[in-house]
Amino acid sequence: MNVQDNRGTLRFSIDGLKHARGSVRVYLFKPHDNVMRMKEASRTLSFQPSEAGAGASFEGLEFGHYALSAFHDENDNGALDHKFGVPAEPIGFSNGFRLGLLSGPPTFEKLRIPFDKDGQTISITLQGVFR
Repeated sequence: MNVQDNRGTLRFSIDGLKHARGSVRVYLFKPHDNVMRMKEASRTLSFQPSEAGAGASFEGLEFGHYALSAFHDENDNGALDHKFGVPAEPIGFSNGFRLGLLSGPPTFEKLRIPFDKDGQTISITLQGVFR
């Protein structure tokens, strides 16, 4: 990495996987992005999980603040399925944010993490609302 270009690799690990079927989808958002609209994410990744966990990285990312969301697309249909208006597949967020009755919806500010070091690693824990 060339330090002058202010870019690096942001690594992440995904915890909370119950099985290795389907795929894990990760979405990276920049400031002012709407984190509720996954299709509008600045970057996305999709990969096969293992029962031991999963991890990947966004390379060539400018240092700054970002928000991440991830879900286990258990049926591999490319979309976060819902039941009664809430996620039906395990979902997780950066900055330790967890969906709950009192948490309100995720926002960039609630999910915001600083990215200021090449090779930095964050952890995202998936949770199932109906499990």
